[in-house]
Amino acid sequence: MLQSDYLMRMIHELVEVVQLALRNRRSDPEATVQSLGIAIGNAVDIDADLFFSLEPESMVSMLRLGSFDEQLCGYIVRSMLLRATLLRQSKQVESARLAASQAQAIAAAYGCEITESEMTEESLKDYFGSSAV
Repeated sequence: MLQSDYLMRMIHELVEVVQLALRNRRSDPEATVQSLGIAIGNAVDIDADLFFSLEPESMVSMLRLGSFDEQLCGYIVRSMLLRATLLRQSKQVESARLAASQAQAIAAAYGCEITESEMTEESLKDYFGSSAV
C-alpha cells in the first residue's frame, strides 16, 4: 500500500512538471530543462546533478542499485527525451546527445522502448494527460 502510494505520488509529480514543461517549453526552454531534471531526479531518488552527469551505462547501474520502480520507466524515459529535445532547442547539442543516450539506455535496460512517433507534442500530451493543453 505504501509503495503504491509512493509510486502514484512520484507519477503525479512528474506528470505535473511535464505538463508545465509542455506549456512553457517555447518561452523558457532552459528553465524547463532545469525543472524537468529536478523532477526526474526526485522520481528516481537520485540527485539530479549527479544523475545527469553519469554515462548512460552508469546511469542504468545506479537505477539497478537503487529503488527504481520499473513502472516509472515510460514516464521517466519520455521526460528525459523531452529534456533532450529542450536541450537541443537551447543549442546545448552535446548535453542533448548525452541526455538522449541516457534515456535510450534506460529504455533498453527496462524494456520500455519509446518510438519517435511517441515523442510528438500530441502524443506527449495524451500520455501525460489532457490537461497539458
